[in-house]
Amino acid sequence: MFRTTFGPRPTRLRLLAAVTAALGCAVTVSSCAGPDGVDLGTDWKGAQVFVLAKVNGEVTVVGINPVKGTAESLAVVPQQSDDDSVLAPQILQQADGNWLVSVPRKGGKASRLYAIDRKEKTLAKVGEAEELRELVPGKSLMGQVDGLATVRKSGQDKGRQTTSVLVTRSASGAVVREAHVPGTVTLAASGAATDRVCLVADSAGHDVVSTLDLSSGNVEGVGETGLANVSALACADGRPVVAGAPEAKTSLKGVSVRQTAQSMVLTSGDGEISRVAADGPSVVAVQAAGDAGVLFVRLGSDGKVQQQVKVSGLSSAEGLHVVDRGWVLTEGDRAAVVDVRTGKSTSFALPGDLLAAD
Repeated sequence: MFRTTFGPRPTRLRLLAAVTAALGCAVTVSSCAGPDGVDLGTDWKGAQVFVLAKVNGEVTVVGINPVKGTAESLAVVPQQSDDDSVLAPQILQQADGNWLVSVPRKGGKASRLYAIDRKEKTLAKVGEAEELRELVPGKSLMGQVDGLATVRKSGQDKGRQTTSVLVTRSASGAVVREAHVPGTVTLAASGAATDRVCLVADSAGHDVVSTLDLSSGNVEGVGETGLANVSALACADGRPVVAGAPEAKTSLKGVSVRQTAQSMVLTSGDGEISRVAADGPSVVAVQAAGDAGVLFVRLGSDGKVQQQVKVSGLSSAEGLHVVDRGWVLTEGDRAAVVDVRTGKSTSFALPGDLLAAD
């Protein structure tokens, strides 16, 4: 599952990472000293999920081992003199399982792309992405979604606000086409099985859900969702899964599901749904549960609740990623693992404050 978010993303934080010569620390020790006292761990093999966190003023790649219930800094994101001082980096997993880190630059320059190299235990520079764009990976193509909408000067959308999506090949970075989505894109999600991505755009103050076929550039509207606003989005094999507050007040408890011909709509009357994700036929949602933490809800393709697990230590979820035995949730300075086989959850500390998660 892949997901990119513009509106609800954490505030872009200052990039304070530094290049470290200690990235190649010997695997015979449990940790090694990074710059300014950042302890770098060695559990590259056990890490199934990577996130970015700020540790002692540095932006680090944190590996999460859901089996052991541990999280440790594994590498420090390299710093360059033209790094942007406002925008935060992005981290994402591609369809082939590899992970990328995108670091924005100042002055309208393209963002630097780094691949997480497990074998060499480091970050390898692999290219660039257009400035001010979030990466949305599909099966074989990559959508680079502009963070700002512009008024089209020609074509069928002439005079309308649209968001540019630059489509490139994931393997080579070669540009395939540029597509335009009506409105200002605020949420984007994709999956590994298709090159069709799901989008939410603000159009005249209303959230509009659509899909974009990266292979053709065609944009298709999904229709009314019945939501006052969309707070979370997933893409189940090219079909949008949206969650948010209902237009009309409801006394219903828990997560309610409504199926349409083109989407699955999730609402809740007693706690905001902060994240949704899709893995094959299953859809999962993270719902706020007050002082109790959050409620992890797993749904079948028919929308029926299959499992509910209370997760303590989190108030929402910024990151939600499938792993071998279940799901990893991340928020703030905490991570949690939900084991769908046992219906139990464990939570533990991140080495620093979360900056970005997939």
